[in-house]
Amino acid sequence: MGVELQKSSYACAVRNVEINGLLDRIDIFNTDVCESGALKAEIIERNKRKGILRDGHVDVVVSNPPYIQVADGMRSDNLEKMIARHELKATLGDFVNCAAMILKPKGDFYMDHRLTRMADIFCTLREHSLEPKELRPISSYKETAPNIMLIHAVKNGGNGLKILKNMCIYKEKGIYSDEIIDIYER
Repeated sequence: MGVELQKSSYACAVRNVEINGLLDRIDIFNTDVCESGALKAEIIERNKRKGILRDGHVDVVVSNPPYIQVADGMRSDNLEKMIARHELKATLGDFVNCAAMILKPKGDFYMDHRLTRMADIFCTLREHSLEPKELRPISSYKETAPNIMLIHAVKNGGNGLKILKNMCIYKEKGIYSDEIIDIYER
């Protein structure tokens, strides 16, 4: 399931789902994560049209929220980029709240974010009954410090966090690591 506020990014997400033959498994909604009640109603309605009798909860939510708080970071002249990168339209809390509202109990929440926001992220996840389960640091190169992390949380999950090994994007400038190539080829 995906939620995208900006129409151009929504169209791109729908196109990617179609290209990858996942229309029967992934729904993309062009709406605002701050309107999670309306989103839940829309999920229920879409499920009814598909003949699925569910209460509006989903199994998995994947999120790539804006990393930068409104007061921080360099600003872009491009409004679409600003909205995607800065918490102008929705905060980290809005994204996590939306995920918590629509996830079924024991449902999985996956998110990428900056390591510098780890404390904010873990506090926000727990405030919304999403328990961090796995953290995977991401760095550009083997010799550089990680700056991004992948997080897996479970709704109403018991505590216990596992730190996974660092993933490197490149083995050298312009050449993807073997792990990244393997992921892309799957």
